[in-house]
Amino acid sequence: MLSYGNDRKIIGHFLNGEVAEFSIQDLKGITAEGDEAKKYLREALDYVEIFVPNEILRNITIVDTPGINVDKEEHIKSTKNFMDRADMVLWVFGTEIKKTEIKVMDSLRQEIKPVAVMNRIDEIDEEDDDIDDIVRENQKKLQGKVEKLFPISAYQAKAAVIGGDYSQYNESRWENFLASFQADIVKKSTSIKAGITANKVLVFIHECVDI
Repeated sequence: MLSYGNDRKIIGHFLNGEVAEFSIQDLKGITAEGDEAKKYLREALDYVEIFVPNEILRNITIVDTPGINVDKEEHIKSTKNFMDRADMVLWVFGTEIKKTEIKVMDSLRQEIKPVAVMNRIDEIDEEDDDIDDIVRENQKKLQGKVEKLFPISAYQAKAAVIGGDYSQYNESRWENFLASFQADIVKKSTSIKAGITANKVLVFIHECVDI
């Protein structure tokens, strides 16, 4: 969970309700599956909250979940739990959306329509495949299930920012996604939350009437 904070710090929220502060250097060990020495900590943690002095986080909180195409049942359960509580879902997948992902999309609350992010377009061999053709194919599969679909390369975008390579930044198609993210999610976060809360109240009223 990424939250706003004046100072960078990491708080671990444990399943038993306890909390503990960790150093930035501890992050990889308590979140990466490969570190066996920290396995006992990962199994005891509910989630990790990272506080960052980033202005975007003044208005929203971002939760990076393990996803649903994983082997561990607790990861799938955690992902679905956060999705049920979310005001907006960014659904990040590779160059091809899987049937299992579409099935989970269909199970989301009616008022939630994810914004789909098709990542890793840099891995598409343009001599054999056209990026836009692949985008259109995924749009057909996701028709009516998502608000929008953005093809990006997070790898290229990060490399371009670090190296100052603006041609690579354009190739990453990051700008279109970032502009939409700021306009449709960050700036409208209050109205999004208000609208979803109102819908939840209406659902509750209808359920009470049915009872």
